[in-house]
Amino acid sequence: MRNIRFLRFAIFFLVCTNLLLLFLNYGKPKHPPRLSHIVEAQGKQAVQLDKEMHRHHRSMVKWTQQQFELRQKLANSKPNDALHRTTLLDQIAACQRNIDSITIAHFDRVEKICSPTQEKRFRKFRNRILQPKPIRP
Repeated sequence: MRNIRFLRFAIFFLVCTNLLLLFLNYGKPKHPPRLSHIVEAQGKQAVQLDKEMHRHHRSMVKWTQQQFELRQKLANSKPNDALHRTTLLDQIAACQRNIDSITIAHFDRVEKICSPTQEKRFRKFRNRILQPKPIRP
């Protein structure tokens, strides 16, 4: 009798946890698919586009990680140390500049690989990615 009660509680807990996780992940944007799927490329062109996407991703991870660490240092800095905060802010801005320049160079390389019809698909995707997300109250 006690085991059945425990099993019922465990099942109820798991169902509630699943519902909570579904609710929390409902509004999150989905990760974009491979670049070759977006522009409908095939063969060598698809491989080339996916390699470019992975190369871009690796460089973005490096700079975003560095920017995250600098922001952590800024958040933990003392209010009295204005010079240190200014230096950190300048370093964060430099990281953001590198991230943006890497992204724009990536867009240029992808457009060179694409055919004219694929370029249109890629520009549509790029514009959707670059749109600012609405702020929910």
